[in-house]
Amino acid sequence: MKSIACLLCALLPLAGSAANPWLPVKDVSLKVVAGSILDFSTLLPPSKAVTEPLVVNSNGDFAYQGSPTVARRFLMVSTGMDVATGSFPDHAGADEYVKQLRLHGYNMARLHFVDAILMEGQRLDLTFNAVQLDRFYYLLAAFKRAGIYYMLDGMTSDNAGFGNIAERWISQKDAKRRLFYDPLMQDHWKKLVLKIMGSVNPYTGTTTLADPALAGVILVNEGGIAFVTRSGLPAAMQPPFVAFLKKKYLTTAALKTAWGLELKAGETLEAASVALAKANDPNGKRMADTQRFFFDLETSTATWMTNHLRQAGYKGR
Repeated sequence: MKSIACLLCALLPLAGSAANPWLPVKDVSLKVVAGSILDFSTLLPPSKAVTEPLVVNSNGDFAYQGSPTVARRFLMVSTGMDVATGSFPDHAGADEYVKQLRLHGYNMARLHFVDAILMEGQRLDLTFNAVQLDRFYYLLAAFKRAGIYYMLDGMTSDNAGFGNIAERWISQKDAKRRLFYDPLMQDHWKKLVLKIMGSVNPYTGTTTLADPALAGVILVNEGGIAFVTRSGLPAAMQPPFVAFLKKKYLTTAALKTAWGLELKAGETLEAASVALAKANDPNGKRMADTQRFFFDLETSTATWMTNHLRQAGYKGR
């Protein structure tokens, strides 16, 4: 008890000073100093330009193309410049940024919302901001020079490469949902990814798709059907769902036999009026077929996207 009393007495002066003004927090640099205790660059191989593509070996590990059986370890940073600044850094900033990534121990980076940054302020579809495009190309080249591999999204923004968007961070084009059923949106995606990754980078002399520093492509960021339809299923998804059911059951009578009372009055394959299961529906036959439809649709969508990149010459993952 005596020690507790002494502690309370010691805290009394601090409590009495609570009314005093707060001390201002001075700006401090978050840069890591080379050779300091926070310098983790020693975890990485010596810095040299990337010349060898990565492969995924039979064990599912990253490996260099020339030694595919030897697993390689990568520490990847997901860049935040998209939200923090909405801009790629200028050339000097890119050099410093890449230097800091190595000092922090990173040898792989993922660029996020590339499409949104490149389309910032643009009035016409698929016409990139010239300043941001130059910075984007330079940053990729800076990664490569420093021995840092990178990953890119094929599409991140729900506004994709559409122009005349007042606020690019608020969905106005519903691009991710439309990819599953809208041929116009599918064609837009194909043009967008080739414009981002299929053009020659003047700082590397090669297309991004052919750059050995490109470790992988995420076809669509957060593009799963369950996620993009979390606020509701679009009516445009019902016709392909009915087509899926017709292929599986052939007739409404057969569907009725399989679903029983889950098939509501007035729902027929002939009238294309059979509805998808909603997120809060019971886990019955309708839900099982809806989930199978989603799985097949996601698989076919990933397949045509992958084939598109393969036909453009991409050999990675």
